[in-house]
Formats: sequence, structure tokens, C-alpha cells
Amino acid sequence: MNSQTTTTQIKLSFFKDWLFANRMAVTTLKKHPFYGLLLIICTLTIALVPERSLASKLVPYLSQMAMVFLGTYVITATYSVMRPTEPELTVNDKLQRRVVAISALYWTAVTLLGLLFVVPGVYAGIRACMSMQIASIEGLGVTQSINRSFELVKGHFRRILWYLGLGPLLPIAVCIGIYYLLYCLGVEYIPVPNSLSDSAAEKIADIVFFIPVNFMCLFWELSIFALMTKFYVYLINQTEVPAQDSAASSTTPKWNP
Repeated sequence: MNSQTTTTQIKLSFFKDWLFANRMAVTTLKKHPFYGLLLIICTLTIALVPERSLASKLVPYLSQMAMVFLGTYVITATYSVMRPTEPELTVNDKLQRRVVAISALYWTAVTLLGLLFVVPGVYAGIRACMSMQIASIEGLGVTQSINRSFELVKGHFRRILWYLGLGPLLPIAVCIGIYYLLYCLGVEYIPVPNSLSDSAAEKIADIVFFIPVNFMCLFWELSIFALMTKFYVYLINQTEVPAQDSAASSTTPKWNP
């Protein structure tokens, strides 16, 4: 990352930032349709294959890996938009392996801490949430990226908690609203032919409800990569602007009468 780039102040606005993140997610899906198609196939597979089959156990991991690969492209594209004067970042196999390792370590640690102690799990998840952005932009290793994230997020815990906490709740709120609307309209179940078995009826229910909801959640998860990248640039600017001001003041000649 070029530290000599002139920084500009970035204003944060929750809803505008989420709209920006959604646009970056759509742009990335258009540029890399293979991973988007892979996510669609994984979602359909999860909904249609038997629950105890081998595919139902392996497909979620494949889906998450595709999400991380797409997230890497979202991070680099968002950073290029936020800082167009800097050299364009490239995504290679080494970077993707590093980001996958960070994602696996991140979610394993957060899950274990969350199961044992809820508060430490949330705390660790927020403090390390910039790890993938740092690895993709600054080119640091796995442990260095996590340590750098802890340092960078210091003092901004509550704001990031607000962004990450409220953001994923929006699609959940939309799903609850749709369900409540259907309930008010008297649609308490999915009409299926009586000739179908219970398992077939459940599959139809999965197609009608599970797949659209899952697509919505995956899209919002992809948008979080863009949202956190903008927040990363905001934090970087907070540290660079004072340094530039102090450097400018030190080079300004003093007037001596």
C-alpha cells in the first residue's frame, strides 16, 4: 500500500454504506460469474440433497470457500474504488489461500469462543474482522493480519459492532416481514398436491422458502466484505491524516522577526 497517497476524509453513513456495499457485490458477481454460479449450485444442492448424505456435509464448505474467493475480489475492487490513485490490486492463488486460511482460523476461533463464552467470542470477532482486508491490501501473513486488525480496530469497537450487528439483521427482518405478511393473508402453509409424499412436500417448501432466503443471506454476506473494506479505508485515513499534518507542519518554515 502506498503511504504517500493523499488521503481524504470519508464520512460513514450506515444505509448509504450498505447501498454502496451492495453495488460492489453486484459488480463483483458480474465480473466473476463462475463463483456466483458455484454458490447457486451449492445452495440448490443443500436444499435438495438428503440431510445425512456426504454431499450435504461437504457442500457448505465448498460454498464458504467460493464466498471467500468472491470476497477477495470484492475487497480489492472496493479498495480500488475508494483509492483510485493507488496501483490496482491483483488477486492470485497465494492471496486466496492466505485469505481462506484467515477465514478458517477466524470462524473457528470465534465459534469456539462463542460457544464457551459469548462475550469473548463477539469481542474477538469484532477485533479481528479486518484480517482479510489487511491480508488482501497490505499483503501481510495470517498471524500478522490478525494482529494488525486488533491494532487497527482499537477505539472503534462499538461502531463496527453496530455495522456488523445491524447489517445481517436486515435480511432476517425482511424474511420475518414476508412470513408475517403471508400469515396475515392466511397463507400458513405451502399448497402442494395431496398425491405427494411428506418428503416431496418438504422439498417444495425448501425450494419456495429456503433457497430465496439463503440467496439473500449469501448476498448480504458478500456485501459485508465491501462494507468492511470501506471501514478499513476510513480507519487507515484516520491514522494517515494526522501523520501528514505533522509532516507538513515540520516542513513549514517558521517566521522569525
